Amino acid sequence: SLLREPMVPSQRERAELIMSSGSVLLMLLNEILDLSDLERGAIRLESKPFDLATTIGEACDAAILMAEDKGVTLQIEVDSEAAGRWLGDARRLHQILYHLVANALKFTAAGQVRVIASAKAGDLILSVADTGMGIDAEALPRLFEAFTQVDDASTRAFGGAGIGLSVCHRLVGLMGGRLEVESQVGQGSLFTVVLPMNRDRASERATGQDAGLRVLVAEDNEANQRVVRTVLNALGIDPVIVADGEAVVRAWSTDAWDLVLMDIQMPLKNGIDATLEIRRLEAERSLPATRIVALTANAMPHQIETYSAAGMNGVVQKPIMITDLQAALTGDRAA
Repeated sequence: SLLREPMVPSQRERAELIMSSGSVLLMLLNEILDLSDLERGAIRLESKPFDLATTIGEACDAAILMAEDKGVTLQIEVDSEAAGRWLGDARRLHQILYHLVANALKFTAAGQVRVIASAKAGDLILSVADTGMGIDAEALPRLFEAFTQVDDASTRAFGGAGIGLSVCHRLVGLMGGRLEVESQVGQGSLFTVVLPMNRDRASERATGQDAGLRVLVAEDNEANQRVVRTVLNALGIDPVIVADGEAVVRAWSTDAWDLVLMDIQMPLKNGIDATLEIRRLEAERSLPATRIVALTANAMPHQIETYSAAGMNGVVQKPIMITDLQAALTGDRAA
């Protein structure tokens, strides 16, 4: 709440530094607690339906600011054999993926980090590949030991307590899987998680009803575009994505759409103005109203009222949850 109050730039900078430092300390504390729980066998895994693309997207979304700050491309690739719903502990899988992606970004100064999901012979296979500095072969055997860094120079240059990869390794083992690493100095690293996991076939049959819907997405951020496309693809939908408010009005004018997912903050024309323009054109042309749903992290009650007044039919809040997106597709509720 402090950051929402008026402040001069120097005060805001200090407040943001306090928040950032506090977040780092909280993450470190949680990692230490998880490591302790793993060592004494106190962690119990869940087995619930989850959508793989959503879980990967949310884990990468949590690390996207780091990628953008470094100018490193973060790519998500979900193979058709892996896309869809699985039974397992999505929260722990999110934790594993986030640590692997954050670790890859930490040691990658330029190039890309790719998150690749595939499935083979009853196993879910998740790989995180980077074009970073790589790891010396002599350091690989102790890579997953707690409180271990590759060397002292890495600790000074990149920070960290050497806990994240150890937690990942133990969580994967708890799930009955394995975590492997291949690396070459100067060329990058490849971390691969192999998990024995079952499909959630019942839920997959239920989501098939959304396939074939015509969905137009207005989103200017490339990382968010990838997340939205990945989630919609998992629901059997191939969206058309445009990057600004004027483009979404033009695209809407040239075709019939079941749903428009409208980002609020976009170049050329914001989402509210684009919605007002679409509603004006519908009235002029005596067209039925297209369902328009805001796609935004700004979802305070007064902001939702503003979206509704502009003619929007609901809100899907970022980070995107697949259940909220499904509700927007069917019109069951305002997410």
